[in-house]
Parts: sequence; structure tokens; C-alpha cells
Amino acid sequence: MMIAAAVSAAADPNSISITGGVDNFSYDYEENDTPNTFTIPIMMPVGAAEINGEWTTYAYYNVGFKVEKILRYLLYGGATFNLWLFRLGVGTFVSMFNQGDEEYVPGVSGSLGLEHPGGFSFSIEYGLNAFTNLSQIGNTNLNFGSVRVALWLPHIVVRASVSRNSFTQARGETYTIRNTVLRYEASLDFFGKLFPIVLRVGGGLHTIEKEIAEIPGASYTGIPRSDSREELFALVHFDFELSERAHFLLNLEVTPLPVPGLYYSGTAGFRFNLPEW
Repeated sequence: MMIAAAVSAAADPNSISITGGVDNFSYDYEENDTPNTFTIPIMMPVGAAEINGEWTTYAYYNVGFKVEKILRYLLYGGATFNLWLFRLGVGTFVSMFNQGDEEYVPGVSGSLGLEHPGGFSFSIEYGLNAFTNLSQIGNTNLNFGSVRVALWLPHIVVRASVSRNSFTQARGETYTIRNTVLRYEASLDFFGKLFPIVLRVGGGLHTIEKEIAEIPGASYTGIPRSDSREELFALVHFDFELSERAHFLLNLEVTPLPVPGLYYSGTAGFRFNLPEW
């Protein structure tokens, strides 16, 4: 899995990063929070801790834990292999502390990429959990995916991505509840060898949806309901080099037009470059 908190244009492959903050572009996890609609915004904690390491010139690994508004609590790990310009990644994850009977839900992930360092990159990532049967209360289906491209220019990296996270859980014998975020993003990284800051600015469109739906073939006696919000957002991310091995990370996002409400997220933390071992 990818952690978006570290925004260095050339981060050390052996590093540990820790970030934390809040995000209010969220729905309550409970399925029935108001009589006619779902409540938004709900402020939720978000954060991540990740270790990246280099096995060889051609193989890297990462292990981490993240708190995310849709996928909830994830413990994950993976390996990436460099095959000339190609990148192949495989990984696994465990979704933890979900509501219902299934507190720990395992899954697998993978990625394919094409990268010319200092030139361009293209990657596709996808992950899904091991459960597909939602007929049992507490069973959970979650999946995530992204497509990312980047182009390196003198002192600038142009980035664009599309990503989607989805969480579905059987809350009763006849119905499920689903939370989904779809996100389109474009940004520019500005950096230089003589400057201690990597600055990313950009924006995009994100849509969050919550839905109560009947399980196919079941006799749901309630009323299926859904709600969604679609908002433009602006972002600014800082990676400030405090020393040769320590970086301060600050990530801020906000909707430029606070109608019907102001949606925002903010995280801060540190990345430490580690010696090779």
C-alpha cells in the first residue's frame, strides 16, 4: 500500500515515517444516524506509520499501519521488485477492529508499474480482502485501487492520480452498509538541491458515498438509502529537511468553497532516513 504523507521527490529507501491528524469529510460509521439522511461532516482521526527498506538494488519492502476513514484500521506489508524499467509489487494486509463479528479481515494487494527514474512513472495498484460472502453478519468486503502517473521536469514533478477506497459490511441478515471514496487529483512538486523544502500544490475532486442496500436474494424490510457528497479540494504538502536524516511533513487539504460545509483534512509528522543495514 502507498502512504501519501511522505512527499519527498527523492526519499531515502531506508526510512521510517509517522504522521497523524484529522479528516472531517466523513460519514458516521453507524448505519442510522438521522431519520432521513446520513450525517456529514464527522471528524475522524487519520494517521500512518511506515517503515521502508531496501533488500537489494532490485528489491524493496515496506511495513506499516494506517488509520483511514473508509478502510478503517489497516496493518500491511509488501515487497516491490525492480525489473529493468518495470516494477512489480505484492503485499498483504489485515483490516482491524471492524464493527460486527469479524474484527480481523485479511487481504492481498498487488501493483504494476513502469518507471524511468528522473523521467516518468506509471503505476496501477489494487487490493481486496479475502471475504466475498456477505450473507453472514459481520463479514466485510473492502477494496482499494489507484492509477498514478508522474513526469519529472527540471525542479518540478507533475503528478496525476485516480483512486477509490470502498468498505462494505453485512450489518444484518438482509442488508449491507457501504462507504466509498472516489478521488481525482493533480499536483506539482517543486524542489531543488539547494532548497530544504519539497512543496506540493494541487487539487482535484473527491466524492464520498454511504449506502444501505439489500443483499441480493434477501428480503430486506427496511428502506434502502444512499447519500453522497462531491467536492472540489485544494492541497498543499510540505516536506521540510530538518537535517540529513530528519524531515518534517505537513499535509493540508480544504474545500475552497465551504458550501454546504467546510471539509478539510490535516496531518503532520516526521520521516527519518535510516542507515543501511
